[in-house]
Amino acid sequence: MAELLDPAILRLSKYAEVKTIGRRSGLARCTTVCFAWSDGAIYVLAHRGSDGRPGQWLRNVCAAGSAVVSIGGLDLNVTVDTAQDEHLARALVIGLLRHKYGGHAVTSWHPSTGAVPVRLVVDRVAEAPKDAVALAESGTS
Repeated sequence: MAELLDPAILRLSKYAEVKTIGRRSGLARCTTVCFAWSDGAIYVLAHRGSDGRPGQWLRNVCAAGSAVVSIGGLDLNVTVDTAQDEHLARALVIGLLRHKYGGHAVTSWHPSTGAVPVRLVVDRVAEAPKDAVALAESGTS
């Protein structure tokens, strides 16, 4: 799958939108995150809430086991892959984010927060709904 994605879009896009369904509400949710791309996966650090638990968006993704991530206008179906060794995974994700966003910015975001490292593996490019395809082909919106 990774070979089908344009690396320039993944490299130049500053943010990604994680689209989930609320695990209790059943409502569509969208969260904007900073991300890094490496080895066919999207890497994110998810902040913990005031209760010390991962943020709602990550809990929704984990409950569903999958989500849609939008980057540069491209929708990607992803599955969550939680790391065995959170400390090593956090160091990897911070390194990737520092490379993309610059060391100072990332240091101010995450050093002592205990942010949760998240690896979202791209399964496939999401298909546009048939109605959207028909509208695009007809030139109307």
